Amino acid sequence: MPRAVPDVSALSRAYCHPNRQMSPEVQHLIDSSVNDGNLWDEFCIRGLLPAEFSSNTSRRFGSTKHGQSIWPTSRPTELIRPDSRVGIAALLSDLDGILAAESLARELNRRLVPWGAFPLNRIIWYFTNINYEVSYLGSPYESVIDALGDVLDEPSTDIHSLIEEELIATLPPLLRDASRAYSDWMIASNLKLQIKQTAWSRFSSGVRFSDLNNPFESLLRFWGTGYRIVSDFTQNEPGLRLYAPV
Repeated sequence: MPRAVPDVSALSRAYCHPNRQMSPEVQHLIDSSVNDGNLWDEFCIRGLLPAEFSSNTSRRFGSTKHGQSIWPTSRPTELIRPDSRVGIAALLSDLDGILAAESLARELNRRLVPWGAFPLNRIIWYFTNINYEVSYLGSPYESVIDALGDVLDEPSTDIHSLIEEELIATLPPLLRDASRAYSDWMIASNLKLQIKQTAWSRFSSGVRFSDLNNPFESLLRFWGTGYRIVSDFTQNEPGLRLYAPV
């Protein structure tokens, strides 16, 4: 049975590489500003920062970190605006991508709710120039992986799957694992497989994978925006933590 999988080469190119384009006016203001603290207000006054960003109480920012890793357990003080011109530049050069990433992160959260995730509304952005292989998604995400493993003992071995696996194997580890899980979900859905009743299962008898939305679809589309996400999706989380390279 053929596996449906997102465009592997496109995912690999986009991963950690947002599609940014800076307008000449924005670039000039950023280059000529002598006070990072006033830059945000300047963009608001000139109408270059949409109200969606200037007055949205569900979006916060962490301090910009240069040359310092921001680990999943690190939760810097939340700010109402980026605290540096590099953070502001990263935001303004990809407003559509930022909004798309936020929407997909929230959709991922919603799709993991049946698996134990707590619905989180707040988004917290972090800007860092450290590119590291960290993306913790907590026990709800791991529960989906386990559930798929319970019903799919062996991967498909048809020629289509073998070709896809060869392509998937070239991806960074996070994308590779999620791409495989995406394909496994599609197989389980097409076969109308039921989620097994196990010690960790949150589902009543008879619930099929096809009854639920595929969380790996949202995750892969999110990573396609070029940004990263860290969350354990519990009520103790301050929000969905998204990471932008600067």
